[in-house]
Amino acid sequence: MWPVRGSGGLLVVLALLVALAGCTAEAPIEPLTEAQRQWLEEDGPIRVAAAVTIPPAVVAEDGEVVGGWAVEIVELAALKVGAQVEIIPHPSPDAAITALREGEVDLVTGFGQRQDLLEIAMPLETLGHSPIAFAVGPERPEVASLDDLTGRTVTSIPNSVIADQLVREYPQIAYVESASIPEAVAAVHDGEVDAWAGPLPMTTHFLRQQGRQSLRVVGDPISIAEPTAWGRPDTIPLAIMQAGRATLTDTEMSVIHVRWTGFDLTDPAASELPPWFAPTMLTLFALVLLLGGGTVLLRQQVRQRTTQLQAANDRLEDEVDLQTRELRERSTELRYANDHLVESN
Repeated sequence: MWPVRGSGGLLVVLALLVALAGCTAEAPIEPLTEAQRQWLEEDGPIRVAAAVTIPPAVVAEDGEVVGGWAVEIVELAALKVGAQVEIIPHPSPDAAITALREGEVDLVTGFGQRQDLLEIAMPLETLGHSPIAFAVGPERPEVASLDDLTGRTVTSIPNSVIADQLVREYPQIAYVESASIPEAVAAVHDGEVDAWAGPLPMTTHFLRQQGRQSLRVVGDPISIAEPTAWGRPDTIPLAIMQAGRATLTDTEMSVIHVRWTGFDLTDPAASELPPWFAPTMLTLFALVLLLGGGTVLLRQQVRQRTTQLQAANDRLEDEVDLQTRELRERSTELRYANDHLVESN
């Protein structure tokens, strides 16, 4: 291998890193088109329907939306491309979807796949991944696995795809319809129903509201809900939000998820390192050691010499200060002596 001295080794390593990044980096996000910006000026803001019954994706107080992770992510996505959104509360998911169908709003947010949405709308890229799992309350300590739920009662979100999945895929359990999510969670906690099947962040949110203990998860998640925002196909508001969603990072979304739910709802697979990452980094580390060893040694010597010079300079300053104080004291003594001599004469 050719010898590389001084900073040349680090330059080679930096070049390799830049080349590697260039191979994997995504193309920069294109700005909004002129037509999209004109739409925002003339017809904006983007109207987003939010169902107040699906916390913590949407959180409401007295019927008004005050936040929620799905709401905040939509607002951030719009902000990053210079758009504004108007969050419009609706009393139920069905009401929000009806508003989208009838053109009263441009998007809805906080929903996973629903047949009525698939018929009229297209989703943005997923905003979160929410585990759907069985959970039992403190009155059911004997339930330790899915097998222990055989013949027992289970409830879920009323009229949801989860309820349909339970009926279709788990014939060994007895599905019990509930009037609302808070009533379902409370019934499981108090032992009136044996188990609940639903999104864990939503479960935790309602239990905290009710001042109840957490439910205990039984077995692995039965599925992963992927709630997002939906808009009518081939519309400018949907295209604007798609552009904004593309600018969001996993870190930005994780911060919002944790703030509202206590969970990180980003894609678990996205946090896993690709298989080539470890050997690549080991190779680059070896190059740093091989090519940059001389530079590292030189830097250590410079730091050591700098420390020595600083210490010597500090000692010199101390000596100068000491001599200055002594000269001032002697000058004062001479001035007093001279004044005394003048007075005597």
